[in-house]
Amino acid sequence: MKEWVHRLVIIAVVALLGAGVACSDNDTGNGLCGNGFLDPGEACDTINLAGQTCEDVGNYTGGTLACASDCTAYDTAGCTVPVDCGNGQLNPGEDCDDTNLDNTQCQDLAGFTGGTLACANDCSFDTTSCLVGVGPGSIVITEIMANPNGVADADGEWFEVHNNTSISIDLNGWFLASSDDGTHLINAGGPLELPARGYLVFGANDVTAENGGVAVDYVFSGLTLGNTSDDIAVQSPDAVVIDVVVYDATNFPLQSGRALSLDPATTDAIANDTGANWCPSSARLGMDWDLGSPGVANPSCTPESSCDDSVDNDDNGATDCADTACAYDAACTSAAMPGPGDLIITELMVTLSGVDDDKEWVELHNPTSGAMECNGLEVCDDNDQCLVLSFGQSFPLAAGDYALLAASDLPADNGGIPAGDVDYVYGPLIQLSATTDGVSLYRVSGQTRTLVDQVIYDESTGWPIADDTALQFDPAVSQNETTNDLSANWCLSTQTYGSVGLMGTPGAANQICAVPPTELFFSEYVEGLSNNKAIEIYNAGTTGAALSLCQVEIYSNGSSTVSFTKTLGLTTLASEDVFVLCDNGFNTADIGLCDLTATGTFWNGDDAVALVCGGVILDVIGQIGLDPDPEWSGGGVSTLNDTMRRMCSVTTGDTDGSNAFDPSIEWTSAGIDVFTDLGQHCP
Repeated sequence: MKEWVHRLVIIAVVALLGAGVACSDNDTGNGLCGNGFLDPGEACDTINLAGQTCEDVGNYTGGTLACASDCTAYDTAGCTVPVDCGNGQLNPGEDCDDTNLDNTQCQDLAGFTGGTLACANDCSFDTTSCLVGVGPGSIVITEIMANPNGVADADGEWFEVHNNTSISIDLNGWFLASSDDGTHLINAGGPLELPARGYLVFGANDVTAENGGVAVDYVFSGLTLGNTSDDIAVQSPDAVVIDVVVYDATNFPLQSGRALSLDPATTDAIANDTGANWCPSSARLGMDWDLGSPGVANPSCTPESSCDDSVDNDDNGATDCADTACAYDAACTSAAMPGPGDLIITELMVTLSGVDDDKEWVELHNPTSGAMECNGLEVCDDNDQCLVLSFGQSFPLAAGDYALLAASDLPADNGGIPAGDVDYVYGPLIQLSATTDGVSLYRVSGQTRTLVDQVIYDESTGWPIADDTALQFDPAVSQNETTNDLSANWCLSTQTYGSVGLMGTPGAANQICAVPPTELFFSEYVEGLSNNKAIEIYNAGTTGAALSLCQVEIYSNGSSTVSFTKTLGLTTLASEDVFVLCDNGFNTADIGLCDLTATGTFWNGDDAVALVCGGVILDVIGQIGLDPDPEWSGGGVSTLNDTMRRMCSVTTGDTDGSNAFDPSIEWTSAGIDVFTDLGQHCP
């Protein structure tokens, strides 16, 4: 408001003193040069230098900057040139010196196609007589998202280009190219303008709800961006390569979920050939879950230089302690940096009866005697899908306390966990497999990653896994990063939480795991027609047996490794009671005899079947590692097309799976598809 009042006063005075007097020859044409204000078309005006100094406008070491008489440029006559400038020799910081242009021509510089290059009095290039145009280096590839986490690669891949010239470039009719995918003709149905000094984003999908929230300017087809190595090029209509980037995991810092970002200090088509000039993006600018800055200038690859100056030093959209680069800075932490074992993974919700990743979660525990900093930690699954925990401030986890990381903090989506109980939401970035996967926890400081804890689970090696039930690390064993590697120290939770009958203790102390049963054995075996397969398990002990610690394992066709595993669930089997596991295609009329059904490859007559509890074999039917082709048989008893019943005189299982197996020694035959005794043992 005040500025315009001053202008009106000046204009009124001029009108009173000389109405109709023509503008001065040194005016820009808008009639306002000399009024001290920056008007359209002016670089400066009298003493108003737009905050610039000699050092800002050229290769000067100091001096006094002034404004040219026409207000369109700076007058650098009063600026001080470097001491060595003018000696004809190239010195550090000089582009050229006098007539020494270092064998450089206009066309070697981005945005120029020819003309005469000169050297300015500050030993920088004078491009006044160069011809502006488009050639190699005029467009620079500045950002590449090859491996998004939040969405599928087919939807979330994109790359960004920058116009390094002072003119707008229409890319319609140009080409995108890759050595393994060929070329894509850009057909936008009209002009596709890349603004002068501006950015444009090419992507696989322009629907923001599907591509991770990226504003894509043009959708390409027929091109994919390799996760570990690839190349991408921009070519002019006459197929001249304007820029190309060839990247690989050895020389470029590729990370899933983070765009490959060119440092803005090296925005040219030569510098972007070098992996050291790139870094994983630290910005989430307009994106839902992954990191990147599509369509705008990249943040600096140099991390936040000060964590308490209220300035976003690296331009990644996060200031001071909100920037994860400051996670362990003294100004931003109130707890110790965690080392190996200072934080451990203690509970995982990995498998659900329906496909519903929103109900997955990971629990962390601090087993030490002091608080540990969680802000800035990196969490990865076994597919190297990673995210950095950015709380925006210090997040100390107190000694003995728990932190809950979840796919969702909405109770309606996560199974009823109260929103306040979820400490960090990781969304779709971490997805845990139902049978085998892992979670790793890293402390990140600069470019150094320190493994704090890692848990790799695998149902086939004895890890207890069941639908809608969390895996819990037993609090009764030593709480460290080594003991939680052992499947024997984990069990299935038996405590209900939330609103839909899920089992677990998210964000709270785990239950002590039950002792694995030792007195279970197979009491009946069914191998009948079609899918009539069942196995009966008897508890010969005097106390209840926790079946959550037990599983049935099948060794197919003489294999010495497990082919199929089924955990027996959360049931506690009473003393002298039986539990029946059946194929889910079991005879419909008799399926009510089954306590649990399973989908998968069940046994035939030549497959060994084992009962394993707490990692210990309690009983085996058949001989592991031997294919009898087609059955084990003896005395009229067979593992093929027969129902075998354990003799009542047998009180323990066969714990040696490598010995020869003769079913007639401990079993009797009831005939094919006879189920009359299934569900009871020696009544």
